[in-house]
Amino acid sequence: MLLRHLDGAADRATEDHLQACAHCRERADELARVEAKLRASLFRVACPPAQELGEFNLGGLSRSRKNAIRRHLETCPHCSKELLQLDEYLQLISPEAPPAVPSGLRVLVAQLLSGPLLPPALATAAARVRGEPGEPYVYQAGDARIVVDVQEDASRVPGKILLGLITGVPTRGWTVALGMADDPNSQTAVNEAGNFVMPIPLQGPYSLRVRGSGVEIQIEVPDPPLQK
Repeated sequence: MLLRHLDGAADRATEDHLQACAHCRERADELARVEAKLRASLFRVACPPAQELGEFNLGGLSRSRKNAIRRHLETCPHCSKELLQLDEYLQLISPEAPPAVPSGLRVLVAQLLSGPLLPPALATAAARVRGEPGEPYVYQAGDARIVVDVQEDASRVPGKILLGLITGVPTRGWTVALGMADDPNSQTAVNEAGNFVMPIPLQGPYSLRVRGSGVEIQIEVPDPPLQK
């Protein structure tokens, strides 16, 4: 009867009893809290992760997984909306066609863990932590965690530099490229400690491609306000 009450289908006698009985009202409130937790934990439980939607958009999944996500998109308005938002965002920051990915290279779209928020398709529920101006951006892609920070370049005024750190994976031989062009001048090496530094344009957002060990990690870094 308490469940019927929560569904708005209880009879008049039950409602009258709940009005008069504090004990039953407390039980109904507790039951409502349990139902709310269940709804939150099961909401979109069958949906693919946001990172996988990004990989689907970039063509980086296996054929069987692509087909499974296509079938899911036919019946899920939430994922379809996220995919549309991702398309709009990528067109906004990179109007040119993305470069061809070398054969055999696995493509990952980095998820933002902290810093100013990206669109929902690039940020999962666990990533919804709003950062303060000037703090680094922290991303996750597979086992790799990438911390990037945009700072003013004291050696060239006006100018900016991007400082980066990759942890969780060995980074020997890894490189970071700025933008979509395969221009050697827009690339820098990652040292064995996972650090990299590169000059960047005065205006963002900045599109980065981190490559190494058969994987390409794609990162979109907004242009943050710099603290004076």
